[in-house]
This record gives sequence, structure tokens and C-alpha cells, in this order.
Amino acid sequence: YSDSLARYGKSPYLYPLYGLGELPQGFARLSAIYGGTYMLDKPIDEIVLEGGKVVGVRSGNETAKCKQVYCDPSYV
Repeated sequence: YSDSLARYGKSPYLYPLYGLGELPQGFARLSAIYGGTYMLDKPIDEIVLEGGKVVGVRSGNETAKCKQVYCDPSYV
């Protein structure tokens, strides 16, 4: 990993040589660098909208505020 830093832009180049698990790992790395949050294995109770725009995701009694949501279309 450290050998590939800054070799291909701002993040290391990932090739799924040992399976596709490398792809979400890459997104998780960038998410951590830029202050993003992953919500894994959490039931989605509601996608919170204000004025027709997404402002958060509610799971149980927790709400994660956000500007964008990437999810399977079945959640919408």
C-alpha cells in the first residue's frame, strides 16, 4: 500500500486481484480521508428530505446528516 501512495494521483491505485473486496475498501479509505461516514449493516428507516433534497438518513433513533446518499434504488 505505502509503495503506491501518490503514484496514481491522490490515492493508491486498486486492482481487485484477490476479489472485489478491494473496491469498497478503497471507498472506505477515501471516505475516512475526507470525513465521510459509512453506515454498514444498519436498517434504513427513512431517507430524510427537506425541500425535496436529501439531508440525512434515519436508522432507529439515530440520524446521520448528509448531502448525498448512495444506495440501492429499493431504499428510495
